[in-house]
Amino acid sequence: PTLSPDGKSIAFVVDDQVRRLNLIDGSVNRVAGEVLAEELWWPVPDRVFMSNYSISCLLSAPASGGAVTRGPASTCIQASGGLYSREGRDEMLVSAGGTMSVIRQRTGAKQAIRRAGNVDTTDRSTLVAGESPSLVGDNLLIFLTDSTLYGASIDLAAARLTSEPKQILSGIRREALAGASQMALSASGTLVWVAGSDAGLSQFIFVSLSGKRDTVRIPPSMVNSYALSSDGRRLAYSVTVPGNRSVLRIVDLSRNVVDSTRFAVEVQVDNWVDKDSAISVYMPQAPSGRRAGIVRGPESDMKLDTSDQSYQASSPDNRILCSANGVFWPRATPSDSVRVDGTSDWCRFSPDSRFVSWITQAGEVFVAPTDRTAPNARRKLTAAGADEPRWSRDGRELVYRAGNRWLAVPVAPSANGALPSPRLVHRGPYNQGHASWDMAPDGRLLLLQGAPPARATHLNVITDFPRYAAMKVQAAH
Repeated sequence: PTLSPDGKSIAFVVDDQVRRLNLIDGSVNRVAGEVLAEELWWPVPDRVFMSNYSISCLLSAPASGGAVTRGPASTCIQASGGLYSREGRDEMLVSAGGTMSVIRQRTGAKQAIRRAGNVDTTDRSTLVAGESPSLVGDNLLIFLTDSTLYGASIDLAAARLTSEPKQILSGIRREALAGASQMALSASGTLVWVAGSDAGLSQFIFVSLSGKRDTVRIPPSMVNSYALSSDGRRLAYSVTVPGNRSVLRIVDLSRNVVDSTRFAVEVQVDNWVDKDSAISVYMPQAPSGRRAGIVRGPESDMKLDTSDQSYQASSPDNRILCSANGVFWPRATPSDSVRVDGTSDWCRFSPDSRFVSWITQAGEVFVAPTDRTAPNARRKLTAAGADEPRWSRDGRELVYRAGNRWLAVPVAPSANGALPSPRLVHRGPYNQGHASWDMAPDGRLLLLQGAPPARATHLNVITDFPRYAAMKVQAAH
């Protein structure tokens, strides 16, 4: 939920709808429908902003209800780590991929925030890492790194700090991956926060259908996506480091051997491809605008290949490839591609290579045969709200994530043509990301376990926070 600027309404998400609760008369109205919104912000009176980690576009809708649009100024930006805007100001602060930017709402221009001094704007190491950005007064930027709140003076016109970041508070509860902080600053200058740790530090665990848990012997880290090889022996996962850069690690689970490669862009693991000899990846903040690639080569010397036509998955028989936007094609003859849908993502092949699955932007899972009848023979299996569908090892079911639940639906069509009834596989609060679960050959689920939610017994409050923050930042100089 998020509170309106005037404090009289709350926007919240139910299934695939964003709704508005009027706190004065108790009425509830729809703001937007058919949208998978994972985070909400209501920074200005007339618009509610939405973010979804699986897509890289910031969405918004009129607070009174209406069409969902990409913005601002139709410029596709991501705000997976927080958004801030103030009524009457053109600048909007966003965080994505661990770094922050200034957006000009009138033009849609985007500038990454860089450190103080005469820095090289082509050097990604000068980018300022942080989530949950906010502006105090006219030129004091505050932001969260891990569980610590920092402050620094900023020149918004140049998108550059004019002082070094200084610590203001520590021990603020931060949620996993997207960086949502349990912290809020009111327009009148009161800061409220919940004490806690950084829940983004995750451990890998295997969970059987009976509930038995086995922790993988990998130190906790800030994992943002991962995939298990088809034989279950190797685990690939990526960790984002400051400057929108990544470390890709390959773990041999049987020998407990780890190989890692550092990349100059943020790289998120999609899937093992080409009979487990390569990994498809997604690059949400790539400077060249490329959004996908393949990591190839020996695990001790992996290279990012963006030269070929990118693909998310290859069929088990290695003859067919598929990509985002609902397209698949024979590897031998790429020109014979078949477009099943124009916007769907997360394609995966059945174990016998005869079918391919996707999810729509609203989170509807559908399957289609891997032949030219696919556009007309596609069949929907779930209602909106599903994510990350994967095929069971026998190919009879698709298992998908819906928040904190894992559900399975039969792939065989029902006799009356209705959607099949989902079966609950597992339930629990696990960390989420771009690719945030997988299935081992023995049917166990591979999940990310973060720090468990702690019962909050009180809220911490600082009144006149602008004065307090300014004193902290100035005293540190």
